[in-house]
Amino acid sequence: MDHAVTAAIGASVAEVCTMPIDTTKVRLQLKQQGFGRAVPTFMEIVKKEGWKALFRGCGAAVGRQGTYSGLCFGLYNGTGFKRDTYMQKLMVGGSMGAISVAMVNPLDVIKVRMQSGKFGYTNVLSGLKDLVKNEGFKGCAAGVAPAMQRAFVVNAAELATYEQAKQLLAPYFASLPVVTLHFTASLCASAVCVSASNPFDVAKTRLMSTSTPTSLLSVLFTTYRNEGILALYKGSFPNWMRKGPHCTIQFILYEQLKPLYYRMESMLVEKDSEKVLVV
Repeated sequence: MDHAVTAAIGASVAEVCTMPIDTTKVRLQLKQQGFGRAVPTFMEIVKKEGWKALFRGCGAAVGRQGTYSGLCFGLYNGTGFKRDTYMQKLMVGGSMGAISVAMVNPLDVIKVRMQSGKFGYTNVLSGLKDLVKNEGFKGCAAGVAPAMQRAFVVNAAELATYEQAKQLLAPYFASLPVVTLHFTASLCASAVCVSASNPFDVAKTRLMSTSTPTSLLSVLFTTYRNEGILALYKGSFPNWMRKGPHCTIQFILYEQLKPLYYRMESMLVEKDSEKVLVV
């Protein structure tokens, strides 16, 4: 429970902080012609739609990311699977990520659609209501297969690389504040994560922004055929610009909040013990 709660809080804060970059990334990935650039796309959104458009879908994003990260970290640390080697860490992290993202897929669909600017959802609840009413289970499961495949890659790279980097770098950071170790390990995790997952991220974004049924391989092949291999890395710069700060904020808050969680838990246990003694 400690890992789930602290990870959920850290991820939620990180999501709000990086939302404008994420919205820019989504818009870039939805472009069918050309590659676009992050800063002009960012400025175009602000100019045409106002700065609030950068936070469109924020409620869905926070709900999705908090729940998703809480599940991921909780399952990763609480299932008891061996994580002695990097390969074992990759497999456990990837598997737990795929399971977790499937559970929050409807929120992910609403988030992407609100960020695309193509759907008239006023808030998360109205979006979910409209999704269930008009598209049913298929709508809620839109893009779930590529989302799970992407989540496997993302969490394998992110959680496993963070833990591995922290273990390998620990001796070199022994004389420094522990937060510097967490910061460096999180940057390593974000770099590996973006490099491995961006093609899946492009495919997932395009699948979730449409109600037309298709498959991950179909989107990847069509994108490659019509736009070239580099199209699969559209939005990679804003993706890393988002993932770097997102990983840093999430992991540092996760690590810093754990001791606070343990202290609060200990205090609650002590109070319960005192009540029992009084009775």
